[in-house]
Amino acid sequence: MKNQKYDLEQRLMEFAARIIKVAESSRDFIHKIRIALKELRETSRWLKLIKYIKLLNKSERLDGLIDETEQLIKIFVTSVKTANEKK
Repeated sequence: MKNQKYDLEQRLMEFAARIIKVAESSRDFIHKIRIALKELRETSRWLKLIKYIKLLNKSERLDGLIDETEQLIKIFVTSVKTANEKK
């Protein structure tokens, strides 16, 4: 496995820009954000499971990914709340 560094902030901005471009309405935008939130929560569960069953020898690498995922979940939850308030 190649050791790659990801700029998650940049990736999040690009992802958000794509959602905004393809959203046809604020309702559609909220729907797309909720789908992304669902995927983030599933990713979080899988990462925690991988750590729990010690599937990887270096589980400390997972800690950063789990933390990033949890932060993204918080951002997306706030985004949904904000978008709902502005409807």
